[in-house]
Amino acid sequence: MVKIVHIQCMVDGGLKMNWIKCTEQLPPKDIKVLCCYSDQYMDIMEYWYDDEKGKPEFWNPPNPPINNVTHWMPLPEAPKELF
Repeated sequence: MVKIVHIQCMVDGGLKMNWIKCTEQLPPKDIKVLCCYSDQYMDIMEYWYDDEKGKPEFWNPPNPPINNVTHWMPLPEAPKELF
């Protein structure tokens, strides 16, 4: 069994995040990005385009793809020094 943990989006205060609207720009295919769903939850997923449905979909295997992502942002770079 796979447990999926969602983090609720911060609306008021907190860390400034530069979200990109999916209606304005989509990320490159097959690159992991941080996504915010229309129900105000976040997850790290990859963008891919489903030609049959004609709308952008994001997924995080092995979970099924979703098409209600409203915003995305690139992931931060990994730390240069771990210790």
